[in-house]
Amino acid sequence: MPAEPLTALLLGATGLVGRSLLREVLALPEYASVRVLARRALQPRPRLEVRVVDFDRPESWDDALAAQHVFCTLGTTMKKAGSEAAFRKIDLELPLEVARRARKHGATALFVVTALGADPASKLFYYRTKGELERALKELGYPTLCLFRPSFLTGEREESRPGERLGIAAAKTVAPFLRGGLRRFRPIPAEDVAKAMASVAHTVIASRDPLGFAIYESDALSELSAAIATSAPRADFHTTRPAD
Repeated sequence: MPAEPLTALLLGATGLVGRSLLREVLALPEYASVRVLARRALQPRPRLEVRVVDFDRPESWDDALAAQHVFCTLGTTMKKAGSEAAFRKIDLELPLEVARRARKHGATALFVVTALGADPASKLFYYRTKGELERALKELGYPTLCLFRPSFLTGEREESRPGERLGIAAAKTVAPFLRGGLRRFRPIPAEDVAKAMASVAHTVIASRDPLGFAIYESDALSELSAAIATSAPRADFHTTRPAD
């Protein structure tokens, strides 16, 4: 057990990955408290603290960022956001603002979902934005920074995304043929991403040492989740890709 009680801070707990991640993080007994920042109230649970906030007023929720571990699963679509500026605000500016403020409050570990293909030099706006976020987060000086890059996410969303469903269906059709280095492009259940994130967080807690900078792409996330299901976690899953 850690020398002192730990607090986990979760951003994006009402989303596809976030809902599963909240369950996984609450299942880790090392966290004495799990704090969620959200736009609406959530169902009460033991050790869960929900702070309903206006994300446009960061000074009003800055005091809620005192936590050792920060998890971020925020993400939207261009259609839902309505514009590139609105998309960047949700997928880049808000996660970066929370991470920056939490670091000033003493946070030591940051776990963030981005996307497979994230690259600040990408010609595609979506992947360029995700890459810019990753690059900016690396500059914050977190002793542990873990970036999770899933492929197409599967699972039950609260809102309908017909175009995304068609893309996932097509990806599932070709998935059996994606082998070797192409395995990372297979669709992945959101709950598997959440389990992998919780597994990495547990590794950080158990080691009591910083993990440094690590990237986990979709195939590694699937392996981590499978290892948990078989109760046979392997430490080498946590070095899937060297830090840049």
